[in-house]
Amino acid sequence: MNGARMPEQPAQHDPSRAADIIKRLVQSARRRKPVTDDGGAQDFDWRTPYVFTQEQLQKLSAFGTKAMSRVTAGLAKVMRSDLPLEPLPASTMYFREAVGEGGYYSLALLVGATPTGMIRIDAGVASSCVEKLLGGAGKLPGDDRELSSLELSLLLDLIGGVSSAFSTTFREAGGQIFGNGTELVKNKLAVPLDESREMIQFPLAIKGQATPVMSVILPCELMDFVSRGLAKPQPAATAEQNKKAMLQVLNEVSLMGEVWFAPAATTMQDVLALEAGDVLLLPQGLDEPLSVTIQGRSVLAAVLGSRRGKYALEVREMRTGGT
Repeated sequence: MNGARMPEQPAQHDPSRAADIIKRLVQSARRRKPVTDDGGAQDFDWRTPYVFTQEQLQKLSAFGTKAMSRVTAGLAKVMRSDLPLEPLPASTMYFREAVGEGGYYSLALLVGATPTGMIRIDAGVASSCVEKLLGGAGKLPGDDRELSSLELSLLLDLIGGVSSAFSTTFREAGGQIFGNGTELVKNKLAVPLDESREMIQFPLAIKGQATPVMSVILPCELMDFVSRGLAKPQPAATAEQNKKAMLQVLNEVSLMGEVWFAPAATTMQDVLALEAGDVLLLPQGLDEPLSVTIQGRSVLAAVLGSRRGKYALEVREMRTGGT
């Protein structure tokens, strides 16, 4: 018959990288609650990466507000007039979603010589900015039209200034300076990344609107140290460190154990005759080992005893190959 149960041990969380990722994914899935039609079981919109928790996204949004406000101030200085632009909260996406809708220009951001992220600007906003630089009205947003070589050169310088302003804020947070690509591309993403790469967007929108017209888009892992409140990026974990962290996560899994005595054979007549206070003898002696199972598998043999006023088990044999 079923007897005593092994006590559960409280989980201890290892702050190592791999364990932290798993914990954050679970926390993120718990915190984000998409609206459902039936009010019943909830499903999650896995079209959006769940890399960061809500708290971490708030930290990234605070960083983005500072960085994109500096971008707006820099643009206003170059164009000698205030722009009706304001930062939106940071958001995550897969790289394939960075295309967005409508016409746009994009410029690669480099870490060293490697294209890593990009700046994306709405084509109508781009034409309006260069028109204003050339002395026109430059009302936002302008028309999506083909720019001349002179206008493209001005736009390249303007987006280079956006890169510089954002890069300064990133360096102050502990990151490194970004370099710029040398070519603006229209209606095409400027970096050759896998479409399932997880990215984070720091957007600007026209005041009072919710659609980004200018964004800095970077891989999520590049901003991980900011989301965790660290002073600088952490070196990538080695294979051995990842293995150790994963084993630590597995070691924290709570399991329920069961202690089994030998089955007692009796008759229906004896069972019906039982009364409160009767003693049912088991065919197992106190010095004979008990079988301890976890999830139905016999893992060890132990004898029953006591310690500190509670029942206890003394392990006598491990059964690594048991069933």
